[in-house]
Amino acid sequence: MQAIIITAYRDPDMLCRICEKFDRDKYRIFIHIDKRYVRDFDIKRLSARGNIEIFSKYRVTWGSIKHLYAIIALMKRALAYEDVKYIHIISGQDYPIADLSGAEEDGNIYISIAPLPEERYRQYNICQSFDQRKRMIEYLYRGSVRLQKIFGVNREKLGLYKRIYKGNIWSSMPKKAAEYAVKTAFSNGGLFIKDLYTTYIPEEFFFQTIFMNSPEWRDKIVKNNMRYNDWTERDGDSSVPVTLDERDYEKIKSSGKWFARKVDSLKSDGLLYLLDGSNGIKKNELVTVVITTCKRDMSVLERALKSACDQTYENKEIIVVNDYPPYRERIEELLKAYPEVKFISNDVQSGACASRNAGIKASKGKYISPLDDDDEWRPTKLERQMAALRDGTVMVYCTNEIVLDDKPLKADPHRKYPEGDVEKDLLSANFVSGGPLLKTDTVNECGGYDPGFESCQDLDLWIRLAMRGDVRAVREPVAIAYMGHASITTGSFERRMQGWERILDKYKDEYAKHPEAYKAFTATMVREAAKKAPLGYSVKVLKKYGHAKDYLKGIVMRVLRIY
Repeated sequence: MQAIIITAYRDPDMLCRICEKFDRDKYRIFIHIDKRYVRDFDIKRLSARGNIEIFSKYRVTWGSIKHLYAIIALMKRALAYEDVKYIHIISGQDYPIADLSGAEEDGNIYISIAPLPEERYRQYNICQSFDQRKRMIEYLYRGSVRLQKIFGVNREKLGLYKRIYKGNIWSSMPKKAAEYAVKTAFSNGGLFIKDLYTTYIPEEFFFQTIFMNSPEWRDKIVKNNMRYNDWTERDGDSSVPVTLDERDYEKIKSSGKWFARKVDSLKSDGLLYLLDGSNGIKKNELVTVVITTCKRDMSVLERALKSACDQTYENKEIIVVNDYPPYRERIEELLKAYPEVKFISNDVQSGACASRNAGIKASKGKYISPLDDDDEWRPTKLERQMAALRDGTVMVYCTNEIVLDDKPLKADPHRKYPEGDVEKDLLSANFVSGGPLLKTDTVNECGGYDPGFESCQDLDLWIRLAMRGDVRAVREPVAIAYMGHASITTGSFERRMQGWERILDKYKDEYAKHPEAYKAFTATMVREAAKKAPLGYSVKVLKKYGHAKDYLKGIVMRVLRIY
């Protein structure tokens, strides 16, 4: 059994993805989440895996000793388990890229070691509790160091050590080495730890100094921490190491390293797709694309159809379902250029739900993906979704690029991508877009689309699917949704409001279990009514969902503060 020690402060999605890479029968995972950001993480969902322990005690600022405190606390927890034989220390942005099964038999310490500039420990750091990257703190630190040199303040050692070494805290070591480091750090009244408190970035001195001054462990050191980094400046970003992306894939695969650092769930999505290309799911499963159309201009329909045909995922079938009988002949004429496409035309106009269900019924694919007739997919959309599948996955959604009146909109940089058990998340808001990939059997089990919905029929199906399995996400925009202001009318809003109210009624038992989801969902209804509905209708909505008054009151107070 090996222990994975992780310190995290951002990107909950990435942390979940990292944890999923470690078999619960072979690894124990110990996580410290920065106290400032713990609310962003779904601790219950992470802990449900059974092999994960999480705590949040320290407010970690860059360069302070609090990060080292968190790592030591995690190590103590890991060392308490007799079955743990080897320990890896990583951040919430270090992605496993190799089989670690042989590490516990190795017995070596994998760690980076470099020469240490003397000023890093000779003079005292009076700014230890602050973020060392902030310009004002940096100036204060440098000024205090100069003053100490002028007045002869010159520390000769840290603890009992006169020979000091540095390197990254990210390292891998046998359990006995970790036990030695923790025990040594707190010997002699914890003098070493106390001295580290007044140094600059003390985490970089800890293991290196202890192990290099130990006759027992010095010979076990391999001066390679087995983390792939790129320290060169890239794309005008001076922060190092750089955030890795698909351009680094070949170098990573040939590096022989254990982890790739650093990886971001959004910026590195293409790289993660390549790294996780083999995930146990058969890549040749048939996928059915269901395109439902009604009164759509043929050029727009062909744009959607062509994007489905041009998918790099080859094993697919495409079904077009027409819900406007007078257009049957012109669609048949269009499809002459696409002989591989199956065509269904309703005898009478039946609505979006009935049309989609007809396409699902006619499908042969193990997975299906609906495509609106006015949207478009990037060529790798299905391939990326298939790569994201895991055992137990019933849906893989992706990100849309929004084009409003022919103008692309910037993606929300703060958007979250819930994964796993997302029932509660969907009860709060519909975040699924981009033509999700759905498991056909599960769609049939839950009854397909509900014809009783004139609006929000998608959300209704997503909730029922989420009740039956896990949901995954592709974070890179691989679909395009075309919208126009002209299509946003009061009438369509009222239909949407009716759909929302039907959701609340249909899932009232679930909302009773999750009152916070009910509050979030109805607050959205009130907000949208205030923006798009007539005043009388907005007042009606506010009166019905009175608890949302607090939400509107908060908006008013924020506006008053601004002005």
